[in-house]
Amino acid sequence: MTRHSPETFLPATAPGTCLMALDVSAKRIGLAVTNPERTIALPAETLRRGKWAADAAALIEIIRTRRVGGLVIGLPINLDGSLGPAAQSRLTFAGNLDKALTAAGGAIPYIVVDESLTTHAARDTLSGRGGSANAEDQIAAQILLESWLIKS
Repeated sequence: MTRHSPETFLPATAPGTCLMALDVSAKRIGLAVTNPERTIALPAETLRRGKWAADAAALIEIIRTRRVGGLVIGLPINLDGSLGPAAQSRLTFAGNLDKALTAAGGAIPYIVVDESLTTHAARDTLSGRGGSANAEDQIAAQILLESWLIKS
């Protein structure tokens, strides 16, 4: 797995594979995936965070099962454009996942993209529907993935 720029990310992914977005927080990881044609982003599931080894093993299994060829990892950039502690934590998470995937023989490209306001948009989407925190995390990941697909 190698971190890419937006320009080099898609060409580095294997054709016919899905893309997966990760909305990472301290308690949960919301996941969304595309279809193999990469035209639709759908909420997938939410992982409750635990110890790193268990989180990494679960993500590796999901990546393999869903035939994921690239990851879009949300980066919480402050409104002033700076990177705070949460962003630094996500960069560390991405680096650790990179190492875990490489060690497991499943290295794939990834990018980190601004996830500003995706959680608020997810809350708005679920407003009045009684959505759980798990659904909110999945919708936030879906919004992240959709916005990246539109820009690419």
